[in-house]
Amino acid sequence: MKKRLLSAILCCLIVFSLCGCNSAVKNVKAYDKEHKTKFEQSFIAAQNNDWQLEWDSENYRILLKDKNNGKIWSTLPAEYLEPRYDDAGIKIINPPQLENPLTVEYVDPDTRQLEILYAYTGSLKKGDYFLEKTDSGMKITYYFDKVDISVPVEYKLLEDGINVSVDPTEITEGIVNIYKISLSPFFCSASNTDPSSYLFVPSGSGALVYPHLWNADVSYTCSYPVYGEDLQLESTESSALNNSEPVRLPVFGAKSGDSMVCAIIESGEEAASIDCNVGNKRYGYSSVYASFYLRGISVKKAYSLNIVSSPLSVSFYPLNNESASYVDMANKYREYLEEKGLGKDSRDKALSVKIIGGTYVDEQFIGIPYKSMFAATTVSDTKKILEDIYDNTGIAPVVNLVGFGQSGIDIGKVAGNYKIASELKGNTLSTLKDYCKKINSSLFMDYDVAYFSKSGTGLNTLFDSASNTVGQRALTYRTEFATGNVSAVKEYLVKRDRLVGVAQKAVDGAKNFEVGISLSTIAQATYSDYSSEKYFCKSNFADDYNSIAEYCDKNKVNMLADNANAYSAINAKVITSAPTQSAKNDLFAEDVPFYQIVFKGYVALTSDAVNLASEAKNQILRSAESGCGLSYMLIKNYDESLLSSSQTSFHACVYDDISNTLKSQVKDYSEYFSAISGAAIKEHYILENGLRKTVFDNGITVYVNYNKNAVMTEAGEIAPQTYIYKKGEVQ
Repeated sequence: MKKRLLSAILCCLIVFSLCGCNSAVKNVKAYDKEHKTKFEQSFIAAQNNDWQLEWDSENYRILLKDKNNGKIWSTLPAEYLEPRYDDAGIKIINPPQLENPLTVEYVDPDTRQLEILYAYTGSLKKGDYFLEKTDSGMKITYYFDKVDISVPVEYKLLEDGINVSVDPTEITEGIVNIYKISLSPFFCSASNTDPSSYLFVPSGSGALVYPHLWNADVSYTCSYPVYGEDLQLESTESSALNNSEPVRLPVFGAKSGDSMVCAIIESGEEAASIDCNVGNKRYGYSSVYASFYLRGISVKKAYSLNIVSSPLSVSFYPLNNESASYVDMANKYREYLEEKGLGKDSRDKALSVKIIGGTYVDEQFIGIPYKSMFAATTVSDTKKILEDIYDNTGIAPVVNLVGFGQSGIDIGKVAGNYKIASELKGNTLSTLKDYCKKINSSLFMDYDVAYFSKSGTGLNTLFDSASNTVGQRALTYRTEFATGNVSAVKEYLVKRDRLVGVAQKAVDGAKNFEVGISLSTIAQATYSDYSSEKYFCKSNFADDYNSIAEYCDKNKVNMLADNANAYSAINAKVITSAPTQSAKNDLFAEDVPFYQIVFKGYVALTSDAVNLASEAKNQILRSAESGCGLSYMLIKNYDESLLSSSQTSFHACVYDDISNTLKSQVKDYSEYFSAISGAAIKEHYILENGLRKTVFDNGITVYVNYNKNAVMTEAGEIAPQTYIYKKGEVQ
């Protein structure tokens, strides 16, 4: 009887798991082989006081025209809009890639390889499309009869630009499966020969690509997932794994001559990547554009059967200013974020410290190995560290307690079981809180609400973990720091429909502790869950985080965001580890503080940890250039047993070893930071010889010299690898 009962339960579990995972029924509409086509003569689709959206039927082009000066923006670079002829008087045919409004990448059912379709040659030129007018623009359904695919794209006139969008639920397929689509790939383009032209990519703090440095017979390409690699794919052998500074802001742009465009991915950004096509001589132009993944992929390269269901869109905003730069792009993007809830808070922070609590290390008892919690920093240790910093610098740091839960910084029950580990002396927390209040120091507790390896606190590893594209539980494994061995401990991602509830419980815990909250894992990274179409390709992650932020507001719990993506940045009181450099792709010629231009003066910012930087002096210079406070990661106690921890960097964090250096750096920096506190960045310039200039809106100008030689500036001579600042703009 017991065996029958057990068998019945097991069968029910199997059926339940299969039903809850990636559905076996395809959710994509079937391709209509008898579809209709509809053409229109050239017409004005929509207009307002300043802009006009047109359809050019002769050339199959969507045109955005400035009514004030007649300037035109399109999917094709402006230089190529008018007919061109060679020396023999023969008309030059534009490369179809430049005329192309939509690229579709699909999986060949026979080879399982990815193939590419261009809407210009595969649909428009064949007359295989359906064009219809809408209230604010037009909608074109591109049909690809060759592979039985259709993709409807809507073009909507905005007050000062154009929005291009796709509703995935209207896409149709036959036997082939679409993997991703790219919208208007050359709307943001830059000349390959003009030294002043560039592409902007928001890798880390931001990076510029100069196409003239890459003029070649082939294209150089790069692709950066918005908000970083899907946490499900962390262990894959991907170039993105070497990307230490992912894309944290869904914005990009291009400057070509006196034209500039800022593009913002306004919906479906979690499923997007920002891609570049650089240097191809045949094109004459390079571009940066948004692609959207419709299907997910597993670690073992298995594609999901179904596609995302959330709308996908990108808006393009021409910036009509001959002297426009990436600063103007940042200002435009900030305006967009203000509409989304970004507020202005001028209470800057000169210093933040991330205090690491505990971690599991290897121990032995009469020859029997076991894991033991090592107290890297107790709560009372934290108070002593803060006292030493404050007494010697006068600076009250922002404090983030990381790894103080019952599993330390390792993964155990979700959110460290919402409790402070007994080894870390949580009973002294009230004393620490009283001291922080006394010196006006903000105190936060970090919770990892994404990963768990043990059942408990309402979550079960079997039923409450996210699924991969083939319906299995998505697993990750840590690599041990000292040995390089892959840990035997399986780590799961919390099922996405449980994530908000888990985080809200963490908020309740922080409220009970009377501290602010940090949700570092989900503030800086996103992940998919293929048990529901709502969460395919990381979709709707920002919405989930916003729901958590609303709960924090309701309960008056402040949020700290570490390495913040856009959705967490706009909800944060403090952003720590704000990126100050890019991923250092070979294509990136210059790093720019775009991230800080967006947020400085609106959210308190501190930079990456100085003591973890390969060159501490350069990290301080980058902080000065971008107007960030300084940041450090600290522990109090060190032991060789930490080498058996799956975590890294302990050796560089021991407070007693670096305290004198830390206090000296903070004191030296504090005068300058006090001068720019609360100010926003007004201007930024890349000057010659490794010199940078930042102008703040309170009149302070800082010059930063990254060279190993002294440099003379309008503000005076700057010693090697240092900075100077002065009140008032230098004329």
